[in-house]
Amino acid sequence: SSGINAEWPLRPGEEIFYNLKQLLGKYDGAKICGLVHLCKSDVVFSSGLEHLSISPLCEVCEDSLHLTRRFFTDPALEAAISANLKLQCSVTGLFHKKCEQYVDAFSGSLFAQVRKTFDQFDDHNTCVLFDFCEDKGNKTTVCDVCLDSFTEVSEFLTGDSLRKLVTDEVDLACRATGLLSKICIEEANKIIEMMFGVVDKVFAVETADVFCSQIHLCPKADLF
Repeated sequence: SSGINAEWPLRPGEEIFYNLKQLLGKYDGAKICGLVHLCKSDVVFSSGLEHLSISPLCEVCEDSLHLTRRFFTDPALEAAISANLKLQCSVTGLFHKKCEQYVDAFSGSLFAQVRKTFDQFDDHNTCVLFDFCEDKGNKTTVCDVCLDSFTEVSEFLTGDSLRKLVTDEVDLACRATGLLSKICIEEANKIIEMMFGVVDKVFAVETADVFCSQIHLCPKADLF
C-alpha cells in the first residue's frame, strides 16, 4: 500500500502529505477557494451581500469587512482571549482571583467597544465610501469625508474623553500585575502623556487640506 504509516512521530515529509490529505478530505474546491477569499464563503452568501456586489473589487471589500466583523464580534473569540489572559494570572499567586476579575472587566469593556464600533457602519456603504464599490447616487468622496470630519476628529483625538479612556484602560490592565502595578501605572502614564503630547502638537499646526493629503485621502495641491 502507498498509504502513510500510522506510526508516530511522522517524518517531516510524511507529515506534510498526511496533513494535506486530511485537509483535502474535509474541504472541497469551493470551500478552499472561500477560505482564501477567491470565492464567496457560506457565511457571506447567508448575509445577502452577494446581491449588492457588482465588481470583483467590491466583492472582496464586502467579503473582507463582513468576515472581519464576524470574527471580531464572535463571543467565542472573547471567551478564548479571556481564558488565555486568565491563564497568565496564575503567576500572580495569591492575587490570581483579583487578576481574573480585572481580566473579566478589561475583556468585557474591550469587546463591548469593538461591537459598538462595528454597529456604527454598514459593510456595503463603507466600501462605497472608499471607492471599492460604485454608488451612482452618491457623489461624496473619501476626501470630502476627511475634510468635513477633520475638526470633529481633531477635537476627539486631543480631547479629555479619549485621554481618560486610554488612561483608565491602562490603569485597569496594570492593576492585574499585582505588586508591580504602581510602577506599571507610572511608566504607562509617561508614555500616554508623550503620545498625546505628539497628537496635540500635530493638530495644533495641521489644517484639514494638508492633513487629508498627507494621509492620501485627498490629492496634493502640487499635483494640479
